[in-house]
Amino acid sequence: MEIVRRSLWRVESYLLQGLLWFFRLLPLAVSRSLGAALARALFGIVPYRVNMIERHLGQVISGRVESRLMRRRVLSGVGHTLAEYAHLPRIRSDNLEQYIRFENEHHYAEAIRAGKGVIGFSGHFACWEWVACHTLRYPTMNVGVIVRPIKNPYVDRYVNSLRRSKGLQVFDMRDSFKPMLGHLRNGGHVAFWIDQNCLRGEGIFVDFLGRPACTFKGFSLLSLRSGSPLMPLFALRDPSDGRMIIRYEPPIFPSREGGLDRATHDLTQRCTAVIERFVRQYPEQWFWLHNRWKTKPEP
Repeated sequence: MEIVRRSLWRVESYLLQGLLWFFRLLPLAVSRSLGAALARALFGIVPYRVNMIERHLGQVISGRVESRLMRRRVLSGVGHTLAEYAHLPRIRSDNLEQYIRFENEHHYAEAIRAGKGVIGFSGHFACWEWVACHTLRYPTMNVGVIVRPIKNPYVDRYVNSLRRSKGLQVFDMRDSFKPMLGHLRNGGHVAFWIDQNCLRGEGIFVDFLGRPACTFKGFSLLSLRSGSPLMPLFALRDPSDGRMIIRYEPPIFPSREGGLDRATHDLTQRCTAVIERFVRQYPEQWFWLHNRWKTKPEP
């Protein structure tokens, strides 16, 4: 059974890398259009996922017609993400501005001035992996990213090799608190994606789009323990010129007021509210295919 499973994982990895290679051969704009058409066609035969998208979109979009139009844009966005990810290896420090525009970098400078390292956090918007290009903009910063391993180890290895090629250190979310704390104390920076569902033992429930969502609490605990500010940054598509925007938001500074449990909840809620603001502003660019509310509060 193990041999069969590993064989299937290998095939899956080869197919994915082959598809990415094909998209990389095409101009980015053509890749995006092809990816959008492919995504709409494939998800048209997977009604469960499409229905889930529509249900969740109802929390930010009113009206059946508007919801269906947004669903089409969301599915197109999934295809855009695939095409953009395929082109990520092409982005280098010498051609960075051809692909990306950086906005509000003074917020990053403010976080650095605190002198305690920086904890960046983001959500799954546009091609979220392009946030890694932050390290090409700031090559002297020692940045680590905290990730949940992908089930397929061959895909996981490929994805992490691409992250490392941009200068990122990769930390396994399952056992990384002490290494991350040491990384920050040595002047390094770390980054999390904080908008995915987690198990009850890993997170706490905070409000997200009007519903309780189980949210990973490690980034808040790390900030409270280290004193490092939390800095929001997001990858967003700019339809005006086809580039990606990396946008920095004002840093959030930790406070232990009210005790550790209360401070952890409040800090997690404040950061989640930033994610929610971007979801409401750019609903077509968020990854609605993920079941964000899978873990339910105890009755």
